[in-house]
Amino acid sequence: MYRTPSEDPSERRRRSARVTRLLRLLRGHDLLGKIPGTHRYQLSTEARTRIQALLACRNANPDALMANAA
Repeated sequence: MYRTPSEDPSERRRRSARVTRLLRLLRGHDLLGKIPGTHRYQLSTEARTRIQALLACRNANPDALMANAA
């Protein structure tokens, strides 16, 4: 999530807290599941479908869509 590691202890703590909140949010929406016995997470099958749909919407060109619809 961050390009460079931070040397400032308070910044490292802030970043760590942010990552924890984001993981909790994704788990709460059943988009992310914890792999038991590890510190790893994995996207659910449904989450992959949702993310692909969101990326397709984000990358869609409204002008091209209107031209294809007509």
